Amino acid sequence: MTSLPINQLLLRNLEIINDQLLVVNPPQDNGLFQLLKPHNTQLINFDTRIHQACEKATLRSEFGLPSHHQFETALLYWPKSKAFGHSLLRWLASQIKQPTTVYLLAANDAGGKSLNNAVKEFGDDINKIDMARKCSLWAFKLNPLEDFSWQQEASTFTYDNLDNPALTFTTYPGVFNTGKLDAGTKLLLDNLVLNKRGRVLDLACGSGVIGLTCKSRQPELYVEMVDIDGMALASAELNTQSMGLDCQVFASDGLINTKKFNTIICNPPFHQGKDTDYNFTQQLIGTAKQHLLPRGEVWIVANRQLAYEQWADRVCHSVETVVQANGFKVLRLKY
Repeated sequence: MTSLPINQLLLRNLEIINDQLLVVNPPQDNGLFQLLKPHNTQLINFDTRIHQACEKATLRSEFGLPSHHQFETALLYWPKSKAFGHSLLRWLASQIKQPTTVYLLAANDAGGKSLNNAVKEFGDDINKIDMARKCSLWAFKLNPLEDFSWQQEASTFTYDNLDNPALTFTTYPGVFNTGKLDAGTKLLLDNLVLNKRGRVLDLACGSGVIGLTCKSRQPELYVEMVDIDGMALASAELNTQSMGLDCQVFASDGLINTKKFNTIICNPPFHQGKDTDYNFTQQLIGTAKQHLLPRGEVWIVANRQLAYEQWADRVCHSVETVVQANGFKVLRLKY
């Protein structure tokens, strides 16, 4: 039995599930996976944790930038980013030759109440099928689209890179701060002190801004970039190739799959939906020592009001506030 409110609507409308259904961006829900398993449903996932859970349940799961798929109907779990939702609809539209039914599931606080307005440019016959527990289920006829590429969906921004050549980054939709360099990361990069050699980890790398900037400044560094998000990893890989820099890009849930480094650098996420979630940073600060080489250090950028220093003081040899500006602070932790 599914435990998530959004999937209660699916339980009440089981006729949606069939052998030719394509499920895009599902949440982590073992009850949902058991519903889909008898139908050999194809899933498209953007979170490596959900992708791994699907594979464990022996479901057909594709992770990251979607490839070509044939389907009779599709079920899209609406993402919190409206722009990403529109990109996913354009991708779905490029896979079909005639108007095709697409079902949409969304929490009301993520746009579920007005999905008809959000998708009206993509098709016709938009109807709300069901609603309960602050979630909505919609259906509409998606019109085909011939001209589509993920490259067209991407956006770019440039970082001046101090005394080094400027770097231009490409970011796929759905990635943190798509199309611009956020003020916190810029503050970190403008004040980061790097050794000429050593091993650097860009944790929760997004489009690879931190890791690739480090490699461009100090080419002899060994740089790894990890993230859980498939669109972020695709962006980082694209930027690595376009810049011709030798950096490694991996899917990893935090520090779980990583080795040991001289420097770990992170602009840690602290939102889970609309709620503040400190778990990622608490885990990072608490376990980083196991992933650092002798005299290794961690660099973190954070909103100024977040009390990360209090956690770090319990486990670190020294906690230095390198700089504070524009509502952010950069911390340097030594273990």
